[in-house]
Amino acid sequence: MKLGRLGRIIVPAGLWLLFVSPASATLVTLTGKVTDQNGAGIFGVTINFVDSCTGVTAGAINNVTSSTGSFQATVNAGIYDLEISPPAGSLFTAQRIRSFDLTSSKTLATVVLPFGIIVSGRVTDSAGLAVADVYVHFFPPGSNERFFTVRDKTDPAGNYSVVVPTIACGLYDVKYGPPLGTRYLALTRPSVPIAGNITLATVALATGILVTGTVNTPAGAGQPVINVNMDVVDAASGADLDLSHDRTDATGTYTLAVPPGTYLIDAKPEKCTLLVAQESAPATVAADTTLPGFILAAGVLVKGLVTDTRGTPVADANTNYFHTDPVTNKLAQILTWDDHSDATGAYSAVVPGNDTYTIDYFPPFTVGCPPVVQRLAAVRLAGLGINGNPPPLPTVQFPDGFLVSGRNVTVTGVPIVNVDLSFYVAGSSTNKVFVGHHHSDSSGNFAVVVVPGSYDVRFEPATTDLAAKRLLGIGVSGDRNLGDVLLEKGFVVSGQVTDSTGAPVDLADLNFFDVYTGLKSDTPHDNTDANGNYSVVVPPRTYNVNFIPPAGVPLATVRVPNVVITASRSGFNAVLPDAFAVSGFVRNSSGQVLPSVDLNFYLSGTTTRQIVSLDNTDTTGFYSVFVPPGTYDIVFTPPVTLPGLEMARVNGVVVQGDVTLPDVILGQALTPGLASIAPSSGPSSGGTAVTILGTNFQLGATVTLGGLNLLSVSVVNSGQINALAPACPVGSQGAVVDLAVSNIGAGSAVLPSAFTFTPAAVPVDVTVTRGSSSIVLSWPSTGQATYTVYRSTSARQFGQLQFLAITTATSFTDVGADGDGTTYFYRVE
Repeated sequence: MKLGRLGRIIVPAGLWLLFVSPASATLVTLTGKVTDQNGAGIFGVTINFVDSCTGVTAGAINNVTSSTGSFQATVNAGIYDLEISPPAGSLFTAQRIRSFDLTSSKTLATVVLPFGIIVSGRVTDSAGLAVADVYVHFFPPGSNERFFTVRDKTDPAGNYSVVVPTIACGLYDVKYGPPLGTRYLALTRPSVPIAGNITLATVALATGILVTGTVNTPAGAGQPVINVNMDVVDAASGADLDLSHDRTDATGTYTLAVPPGTYLIDAKPEKCTLLVAQESAPATVAADTTLPGFILAAGVLVKGLVTDTRGTPVADANTNYFHTDPVTNKLAQILTWDDHSDATGAYSAVVPGNDTYTIDYFPPFTVGCPPVVQRLAAVRLAGLGINGNPPPLPTVQFPDGFLVSGRNVTVTGVPIVNVDLSFYVAGSSTNKVFVGHHHSDSSGNFAVVVVPGSYDVRFEPATTDLAAKRLLGIGVSGDRNLGDVLLEKGFVVSGQVTDSTGAPVDLADLNFFDVYTGLKSDTPHDNTDANGNYSVVVPPRTYNVNFIPPAGVPLATVRVPNVVITASRSGFNAVLPDAFAVSGFVRNSSGQVLPSVDLNFYLSGTTTRQIVSLDNTDTTGFYSVFVPPGTYDIVFTPPVTLPGLEMARVNGVVVQGDVTLPDVILGQALTPGLASIAPSSGPSSGGTAVTILGTNFQLGATVTLGGLNLLSVSVVNSGQINALAPACPVGSQGAVVDLAVSNIGAGSAVLPSAFTFTPAAVPVDVTVTRGSSSIVLSWPSTGQATYTVYRSTSARQFGQLQFLAITTATSFTDVGADGDGTTYFYRVE
């Protein structure tokens, strides 16, 4: 982590100017004045000129203010960080002006130095002995840009006394940087409360080991690179280590004190060098180590501006740069640094030239101290060509958004750290919305800024002990607090997917559907690798598991039904048989193509469904679905977005090779009419065979009694439907209910008070017990053929939405119901 520029090279002014010839440099003057807050000049203020690229302090003359606070310094022309240091013993704060263009003589605007506060303390080693020359730096909480201070090192007794600017929130990150070449480890104390003059608690520095190395330009030139910022990143956690004196010297050499561990070492040159930053391979260090040298490649400077939609510059916005890796064909991040925008919204970074980039722009989440949330949404731009001398990129505007917040917890209420939140356009599993700051913190809290809209939000934990979760249809038209979002215990399911020859299937997709609710568990990273292997995490449930081949591969989808997961399971393999393509077009009666029509395949003459995938028509009305050899009846169902169309059925399609069907025409949907239902009564346990008479009944008609779906619905003809009455939770009183029939794409017909459910002769008395993450229901036999199980979150609401299962047994296990944090009520009819 950068702790300012430490250990600068300082050249005396007389020698500096003596060594400069007219051919090599131009002398310029900087004129200015330094005052206090009342406008009175301050005597004895020193203005130092630090080369913004090399970190070397240039020699200057007349760079100390007079009794009026004025100065007229002479220095070599260049780009400098101006360091304005008040005289020793004063309470004035120091100030730094970054990257000041002094390539010609200029007059500096009046610099005003406010009073600060005195922060004192002592630094020792672990034995309590004083440590001298330790830098003590002060940062706004969470910031990497420190308050500029002077005379901020410990004396031989380990004591320090530093004048520090005040900050409204009174909190500082205090960083202690031990002297170069020692084994003392840098230390940060975050969010230290400092409201006024104060003596902080003594800090004891631990010791570590020394890591050294060099940084050079590409072979051929072979020049050492001075002032390269070195970062050390924990290879496991990704956290930056606190470092001191983390810059290369004039020989390109760095020496860092670190604890033993496995690290990534980052070499980040100043942008003025036009060299690309580089990260090492993981290196394990257990003793003093010299690492292989860095050879930095040449790059180009990318720059631009960021604003909000009103054109106001956005400071401290972060930029990340990605290109397509030629080996993996996936986006890979280019290491950059000092890539945040300044107060004018300007940003820049050095990247390899002559490539195409995706750039992510992240506005700061909070500004100021105390922090204020800035409701600006992140932006991603793709397909940006960067040539050898790129002009400024187009200005990027951050749109206004709203805050989606909440907390991730376990079933027992323990906060979950580092949960990754992904936002998708509602109803889509692929249309992902780019967002920033999308991980939960150490308290499990999350807060993400998104533009107004409706989203499906996925929560992916960083551990395999917990299962991912997706919340559907989250509307955002203002700030939205989701409260506690509970993540269930998860189990790892792994295995291999092969074809009929035993060859692994790459990029096969796995879907886990709850057998009873039909809901799909969210399983990130659920595709097989090049060896056909997969590993996913799911909550305990009973699943139908679909193994789906990649698009365009002539393999059939396989479903494994009724898979009970109550523990981790390995070796759950699948073989995808060969398949043939059934293809064609779907149109309406006017010949217009129909997109998003769903195809279902049934073994011919049966109600047995052949599981298929990628089975919808595209925007041209075309479909191509892979199925194993066989004879099929195919049902074509229009989407709800295309009302007025009926379903179609093509029977007896023989598939022994690729098949192209004639165009399938979806006719007009008709509104049904109802005449009668016979019989007109039956027991609440269900199973009564009924005949419904009426008009305009069409394929796929749905039939309900009191809102409950009838079973085994068969449209005999346009005037007759045969079905079985469902079980109805009526209690001891019975119920008279309406009959309703709906055709796909059309309206409904209702026959009021058409059917009476009579109470069961023997009520079902349910016993509820708890299993491992499950609820077990049991009841004595009442002699009926089947039992219908309802599950509700309300003791008084049992309807179609609460229907769970039909069983012939006198017990039922609701797997996972005791582990999802929800209170359930059960009823058996």
